[in-house]
Formats: sequence, structure tokens, C-alpha cells
Amino acid sequence: ELIIGRILNVKVRNQYDGKDHNIFAIYFDTNKRLTKEKIEHITETLASEMQDHTNNMIIGDFNFIDHERDKINGLNSKDKALSGVWKSFLEHFDMVDPFRQQNPRRIVWSFNGTGKSRIDRMYVNHEQSNYINNIQYINSGFHGHKILSFSRLPCIELGKGYYKLNTSILADPGYQNLVQGAVREASSLNAPGIDRWLTFLSIIRSDSMAYSRD
Repeated sequence: ELIIGRILNVKVRNQYDGKDHNIFAIYFDTNKRLTKEKIEHITETLASEMQDHTNNMIIGDFNFIDHERDKINGLNSKDKALSGVWKSFLEHFDMVDPFRQQNPRRIVWSFNGTGKSRIDRMYVNHEQSNYINNIQYINSGFHGHKILSFSRLPCIELGKGYYKLNTSILADPGYQNLVQGAVREASSLNAPGIDRWLTFLSIIRSDSMAYSRD
């Protein structure tokens, strides 16, 4: 933890393409208590850990918005003041919000409590943004925040293959048990049908790839 309760930093290596990824999980202070000084302190801390990396990802609950379409009533005066500091930091490290980049006019809420907003977001280096896809906000079954789900495509060089499910495993009892487990897990969610379906797809995709490798 770089800042206890606020920033968690994890560095991982993609086994497929060998690239290192510098990931930060963020939880900003509540909007009422969040100030420009607190954001400046957080951005300075992030900057010190991002200087030598090009595959940076920041994801979490920001408790403010930096785009007009991300709150039911748009940017208020506090959002504008806070996002000014945040946007300067993003520009310095050439980072973007891939959801907003791919969906410039779409309106979706990640939080539905005292107000409606998309305070749960992610940012990546601009050159990596095209590898982020299938961004979804899925109901968790709990009040308030939705789960931010996404896929990251590998940086495949020309000539390399791609993953394709070997349909022969469909007859394997072990794989059939895996599918049944995924159905039970998704069905147990207290969420709308479409969200349970998206959760099932996410589970079965990752589990199928792992089963094929084994």
C-alpha cells in the first residue's frame, strides 16, 4: 500500500506476451471530504511509481467525475476544481479513460445511491487503450456500486496465433462440471438477468482458457 486505505500498487507480468503491467487500485476520499490538496498528494504518489513504466493502469472509486456525461446533473463546481488537478496529471502521463474514449456519448452509472454517477473508472496509457475492450458495469447484488468488468487483449505480433476453444473438451465430464459451476455462481447473484448473463460469460471465458491450458 502506497497510501494506507487509498492506493494499492501491484506489478504483474503477462505470461502470454511477457509485458509488465503497473496497476494501481484507488479509493479516493468521499466527495464532501475530497480536496485539491488531497488529490495533489495522491497524484504525486502515483507519479513517483509511474515514471519508469509505460503500461500503467489506475482503477477504482474516484468519488468525483471529470466528464460532463458521468453524473446525472453533470460537472458541479467541485468536480471542475478537482478534475483540473486530475486532468493535468493524466495529460502528463498520456493516460485516458478507455470507456469514455470508446463511448463518447454513452451515459451509464456505476453508482446509484444519493446520486447517480460514474465515479468508478479506469485509466490506462493512451497507447494501451485500444487493447481494453468489453467494458461493462455489472450489478453486484449489493446497494450502491456496480462491478467494473473489462477484457485486455494481448499485444499479438504478426504471425502469432489466437485462442480458440477446442470443442472436444465439451464432452469432458470435468469441463461439464466447470460449466455447471459457472451457471450456479452466476444464477446466485441478486441481479437482473442481463447482468447474471454477462457475469456467466466472464466466468466461463476465463475458466475455459484455464481448463484448455491444463
